[in-house]
Amino acid sequence: MSGEIRDWLADLSAGEPRTAAAIVHALTALADTGPDLGPPMVVPLDKPPRSADPTQALDYAYQEWLDRLHHLRRTAADPGELIALQADADAFRVRKEVLKARYTAAAVEESVARFYADVAAGNGDDEALAENNRVIADRAKTIKAVTGEIERELGREPWPAGLYELRPGVPADDVRLIFALEPPGAVLLLSVLEGPDAVDQQHDEAVTVSAEILIQVRAGEDAEASAVEFADGRELADEFAADDGDVRS
Repeated sequence: MSGEIRDWLADLSAGEPRTAAAIVHALTALADTGPDLGPPMVVPLDKPPRSADPTQALDYAYQEWLDRLHHLRRTAADPGELIALQADADAFRVRKEVLKARYTAAAVEESVARFYADVAAGNGDDEALAENNRVIADRAKTIKAVTGEIERELGREPWPAGLYELRPGVPADDVRLIFALEPPGAVLLLSVLEGPDAVDQQHDEAVTVSAEILIQVRAGEDAEASAVEFADGRELADEFAADDGDVRS
């Protein structure tokens, strides 16, 4: 963990020892078992799309381009800047329509294949069922690939694999700890959200920041993220909840 997270846990241990004990207990279990703890304590984090239909996000982004152009025209911006922005907006519109067409075509073909797969299953036609299942799998791959292209077009790279959230189940509060297994076999604490307001309002931002830290750590560019190390859960408990017999057991 970073020195900042260590300080937070130390302050919590001094001011709210029962809360700290519950968190350390969860961290000890995590150190012993890893993500296999599973829900509700450990939840993998995958970046959700902003909309159930990612093509809508492209339309919203294009509207933002148009709004910027409208603003520049109203403020009598430099003509060269306007021309450049108009060219960028036009190029984005073309890419947007191509991506939307590819996504929509794959989604429609997948839906049709699912319909005929249900028909084939009802008729006991194993050959037709297998063929439609093949089409479904193929179109699902296409949809995933195009969705990734849309995310990159919008500047929203997917979160890196291996991000998890620890939910200690602290009574009368809500604490989330975002972590990764980095290096393999070790738990790296990246961010902490404390309190229901923080969890509700800052969760997405915290995960995005954690993802950026993890990318830097894997590139060897953020030594501070792992400035504080503990050999195991018992050593962690000895520092932050040494008087709590349940935590140390």
